[in-house]
Amino acid sequence: MRVNRELRDSGGLGGHGGLFGGAQPTGRLVRVAVERGIGKGTPKQDALTYRDEIGDLKVGERVEVPLGKERAFGLVVGVAESLEGVDPERIKAVRGRVAGSLPVDLVELAVWMAGYYVCPLGMVLAAMTPAAVKKETGLREQVLLKRAALTAEEIAEKLKDAPKSVRAAWDAIAALAEESFPADAGWVIAEAGLKNRRALNELLRRGMMEEVRQQVVSGWHASRASEDVLRDTSAPVELNDEQKRACDGIAATFGSFAVHLLHGVTGSGKTEVYLRLIGEVVRQGKTAIVLVPEIALTPQTAGRFSRRFEHVAVLHSGLTAAQRNREWVRVSKGEVSVVVGARSAVFAPIASEVKGLGIIVVDEEHDGGYKQDQLPRYHGRDVAIKRAQLLKCPVVLGSATPSLESWANATTAGPMQSQSQAQGQGQASSKPRSTLWSLTKRATNSPMPRVEVVDLIEQRRVRVQMGDKSQRLLGPTLEAAIDGALTAGGQVILLLNRRGYSTHIQCPRCGETVKCPNCEIALTHHRTAEIALCHYCDHEIPPPSRCPKCQFEGMNYGGLGTQKLEAEVRARFSDQRCLRMDTDTMRQPGSHEKALQLFREGEVKILVGTQMIAKG
Repeated sequence: MRVNRELRDSGGLGGHGGLFGGAQPTGRLVRVAVERGIGKGTPKQDALTYRDEIGDLKVGERVEVPLGKERAFGLVVGVAESLEGVDPERIKAVRGRVAGSLPVDLVELAVWMAGYYVCPLGMVLAAMTPAAVKKETGLREQVLLKRAALTAEEIAEKLKDAPKSVRAAWDAIAALAEESFPADAGWVIAEAGLKNRRALNELLRRGMMEEVRQQVVSGWHASRASEDVLRDTSAPVELNDEQKRACDGIAATFGSFAVHLLHGVTGSGKTEVYLRLIGEVVRQGKTAIVLVPEIALTPQTAGRFSRRFEHVAVLHSGLTAAQRNREWVRVSKGEVSVVVGARSAVFAPIASEVKGLGIIVVDEEHDGGYKQDQLPRYHGRDVAIKRAQLLKCPVVLGSATPSLESWANATTAGPMQSQSQAQGQGQASSKPRSTLWSLTKRATNSPMPRVEVVDLIEQRRVRVQMGDKSQRLLGPTLEAAIDGALTAGGQVILLLNRRGYSTHIQCPRCGETVKCPNCEIALTHHRTAEIALCHYCDHEIPPPSRCPKCQFEGMNYGGLGTQKLEAEVRARFSDQRCLRMDTDTMRQPGSHEKALQLFREGEVKILVGTQMIAKG
């Protein structure tokens, strides 16, 4: 630990000497933040010192290092030329580079997160890179072809005794654009109009074509997962005055850090404002990040952006491992213009030297889905603001119901700068931390929907008066509204933010509720799996038939969830197709896209689900 403290004092994580400013120096000693806790008493933002025998390690590179008798992985967070008074041979050496490196600005962001959220730096860095990227899932070697660099005399010599078909094949391949190579053999055959690979193999044998081996990640682009996205070539819609004012005001801050709160009623055209701003960023040769709170929102959001922009990447936990690795690699290589995803997409590896970050959009910024419930317990909105500050670009927070803190930052002046300023000026001039842009009317000038609040207790009384004493979730008013919508050829969305069938299991004799032994909350009965489940830690038990306290037989299953609502809807409207969307039914990759596609095409008439169906 003495070595680490001395290196820290000479320019560690607290200072930026040799860390983040300017070009990164190459030294013999490097500081590595190991992706795990490294013992009690160790400073939470500390790193370990290793000898750089590779010779050119830079900040942000992920490496393998020895940790005691074990192997460990971590990221380089500092570089030093030497350490006075310490024999370098006594310091263990870095074993080698591994996949999962990060841009320098993300390392600096991780340093801030480690201090702000009180979490070890190595664990913050580990959370930034998906496991699929670290394991290089889907990585394979691909053999491509390119034309050999030959003079006219060499070409004539090699084709001297070649068959006519081989000569024709070479003429066709030579006519292809130089920038198209290296290329896949199938592409070469198709573009050159060859019947088969026979002539191509002969050109390879004669040395006129060469094989090039390169590493690629298999899989298809996740932004086009649900359907073939057609580019929108129609004329853009005309913006209203409020939208134009917001676009012009936000665009004026390009190239500098600024926080904008876009407050717009439902249907006011906030997404069109995002699209216009991102379009300008893309024209400047930069990249945009768009965050959404739910995975369910990602397919439709990505599809909308893919119709407007050519290169869109998707990053969220619902992708397969190969898809996540592929999308991550595409972003790191600068092949995309827009990154769409859930909260973890804020860590998209956009390197400033490849294609800089131009804007960050946080849609539905008030949503609790931006909060991470595991270490590091960060808030995606706040991390997005910090990253925008580090990279000097604007961030747009969009919502119809802004969070209290965002609203206060946009409408309330900050604290006075100093007492001397207040005395000298009478009142210190201070401005809100963010700029408020309001969209008060719908983009299509259509009226706002009618909202009716119904008393469910009164609805039960009405049902009894009608001679129906059965216990139902749907009251007469809601049943009539659903029936009317379906009769008119419409569709229905029923939101119930509660999973499972029954939300609590209680003894009718002693009142004991079956609870989770870890979280002390009531277990939820899931009828499809026949389990009693804790929605916090996933502890599960078989549904009890006896009270665990007094052993009374005959437990009461009360409360309602999406499973019970789905069962009642299917029984009441048996002639209509009903689909449930919640965490229990949307577990398979692509399930969100399939469900939304069925509802979009009208095959599903009634959609039942939790909050994932109520956004966007």
